[in-house]
Amino acid sequence: MPRETTPKPLLVLQGEMMHQSLPSVGAVYGDTGEVILRGLAIDDRPATVVMVCEDEPLPPLEEVSGVVMSGAAVMVADPIPWIGRTADYLRAAVEAGVPTLGLCFGHQLLAKTFGGHVAPLEAGPEYGTVTIERTAESAGDAMLGQAPARFLAQSAHHQIVVTPPPGAVVLARNANGVQALRFGDAAWGVQFHPEFDDGLNRLIIEAIADKLAGLGVDTPATLAALTPSPDAAAVLRRFGAVLRARAAAKAA
Repeated sequence: MPRETTPKPLLVLQGEMMHQSLPSVGAVYGDTGEVILRGLAIDDRPATVVMVCEDEPLPPLEEVSGVVMSGAAVMVADPIPWIGRTADYLRAAVEAGVPTLGLCFGHQLLAKTFGGHVAPLEAGPEYGTVTIERTAESAGDAMLGQAPARFLAQSAHHQIVVTPPPGAVVLARNANGVQALRFGDAAWGVQFHPEFDDGLNRLIIEAIADKLAGLGVDTPATLAALTPSPDAAAVLRRFGAVLRARAAAKAA
């Protein structure tokens, strides 16, 4: 059987246009897909960004090496056609064994797609630098197994996975709910944002400070408590390592 000479691209599904939704953030950090690709640190491999939020067409799964679904400014239960189409695509990717990672909205969409329940946070939106705790089931996991038992992460969300899907493994939690899941052998979702640093999160919170304050968030305290989160950022790099390992195995 011939070896692959050209690696298949990683596919990033972009659920929002940062330059439109948060122009002050986009002006400094670039668009959502760019932020994710920098965090993956896979400059040696090809990547394609598809704006699912703009109804751009999705490539056949056999043409990609992995899939990352970004965060979004919408909710997974919103009756928006692109959300349903993307959910179908993610289901097919997971069932086909394509390495898949959902971030925030992407995590929630995977959970809902496979039978979990996503709902608004009872305590109000979770923004800022938060503490995440690994579960015992995360031992040996490719994404979370090497993280400290408790680590810091950047958070920016209004809803959370309340009930995981049947068969999914809960890898991390905090006081607000499920923070990481594994779906099958090669698919994961994380509620936090491993692609964010504290500077990017600061710009987001500052941009929507009035809205967050109206929802009960103590924005001055949240901003004051922002701090770097290198252990969370490492989760995204580990997904890049999974892609490299799979490509190496196929080429061997």
